[in-house]
Amino acid sequence: MTPADRAAERFREVHGHAPVGVWSAPGRVNLIGEHTDYNDGLVLPFALPHRVAVAASPRTDGHIAAITVGDDGIPQRADPVPVAALTPGRVTGWSAYVYGVAWSLRDAGYPVSANLLITGDIPAGAGLSSSHALQCAVALALLGLSDITPTPDTIPTSSPTPVPATALPPDGTPVASTTPASATPPSPPAIAPPSTPGGTTPGGTTPGGTTPGGTTPGGTTPGGTTPGAALAAAAGYVGAIGPSAGGGEGGGGRPSLEQVARWVQRSENDFVGAPTGLLDQTASLRCVAGHALFLDVRSGAAEHIPFDAPVLVIDTRVRHSLADSAYGDRRRGCERAAALLGVGSLREVDTDVDLSGLPEDLRPLVRHVVTENDRVLATVAALRAGTDIGPLLSASHASLRDDYRVSCRELDIAVEAAVGAGALGARMTGGGFGGSAIAVVPPAVDDAVRDAVRAAFADRSLTAPRLFAAAPSPGAGRDH
Repeated sequence: MTPADRAAERFREVHGHAPVGVWSAPGRVNLIGEHTDYNDGLVLPFALPHRVAVAASPRTDGHIAAITVGDDGIPQRADPVPVAALTPGRVTGWSAYVYGVAWSLRDAGYPVSANLLITGDIPAGAGLSSSHALQCAVALALLGLSDITPTPDTIPTSSPTPVPATALPPDGTPVASTTPASATPPSPPAIAPPSTPGGTTPGGTTPGGTTPGGTTPGGTTPGGTTPGAALAAAAGYVGAIGPSAGGGEGGGGRPSLEQVARWVQRSENDFVGAPTGLLDQTASLRCVAGHALFLDVRSGAAEHIPFDAPVLVIDTRVRHSLADSAYGDRRRGCERAAALLGVGSLREVDTDVDLSGLPEDLRPLVRHVVTENDRVLATVAALRAGTDIGPLLSASHASLRDDYRVSCRELDIAVEAAVGAGALGARMTGGGFGGSAIAVVPPAVDDAVRDAVRAAFADRSLTAPRLFAAAPSPGAGRDH
């Protein structure tokens, strides 16, 4: 039984009638581009087959109420709260993720009173964005109860095409960006601009970033060049390094999925208190089956990149909470580094910038963000060319471990064991400090990699990891 079917069934059991509808949203794996989203950078996620489903019906008393049913089948109820009275800090715990979305939609002009019942099969705390899947499903359910369906996405889908070699050597470590003189980069794909229904972003500026629709913060990139220019050309994506484009709010009309993602981000940043970026919400709402989503967070430009390589997800079962972890420290460190460098975000920093003037604790943060953006571009170029992306994933993990310092013992063991047993590459995925790793595993060595990872954990008396294959799956939508 799917999460959507289970949500509909349990709703009938609890409320004595069928829900008006059921909406669901997937978890995500970020193939590469970690901790770049809140630095206005580049990301490449895909949606998981695992989902959170929300069965919903309207109420007439102005309240919102939620029930969640876990694997044990026991309902957990959140007290009904007047939608008009929702404020940050009034609700805590799991229900804050639900009621925060209602608060954000209310402020955007969509006050909805509803009964919600929630089920799902995304492992919680595994770094696979279960909380954002929950929030995205709630957002679509509340909008759906008002007969509002977000406008269809217009993100183009690319086809793999030969491209010139990128400026990354085989080990995935960026060097000076240069395009071979004999190579002619392909024409850039038709990039979908962000929708602009009109209005302003609720709450003013995007938390931790720049106002959508504004200009590129800070003017020109230090050193006079744009970071990753040759890599962007090799990736076939000039839009990734262009200036910011618009973005806005629906305000009573049909919002875009891009805007829904920003409302969900606001609910988690300002209501829940977790300083997350825009990656996870966008992936859950806008990914499509059989593709990774190449997203430029700064401009909102995006493209679906065909991707069907076998990916193994390794849930270390080390749980983390982004709201309570050092995630926020890393984000604040990036903001401080950008301010000291005189730019609006680390997206504007060139790979050759002199970091000697920064405090020692900030230099590796900058180095990771700058090189990770280049690795995203190189990965897209490799996917277009049909070449191996494994070394880029492994280089990303090394950067997250050594420079950004968000890995942990269990993640490092998983990555080392997977690569040692024949995986083409592996990396931690998600915010870090626990959660999951991913590995690109050829079918011929799948069993050997799984056995090696399990053995590595058992040899160290660690809790056995949860392993499962991940195929790029559809994004959020209405199920019933």
